[in-house]
Amino acid sequence: MRKNVNSIIGLSAEASREPFGGAANASSTTQQQFLKDVLVQFAKMNQNEQSLLSNLQLLANNAVLASQHF
Repeated sequence: MRKNVNSIIGLSAEASREPFGGAANASSTTQQQFLKDVLVQFAKMNQNEQSLLSNLQLLANNAVLASQHF
């Protein structure tokens, strides 16, 4: 999952290096990690949403099939 997030936002070890030295690089790394974490949470939310929609569709289909038997 984390590898996919890195590719989505286009970050790599080389891209995270900054020419301004330690403090700027640490700040940039912290910001990049925060963005990665946010994207991971969105990905998890999207997976959960897809699972819920799939389950709702299965329930709806089962309800239709059950109603046809009566």
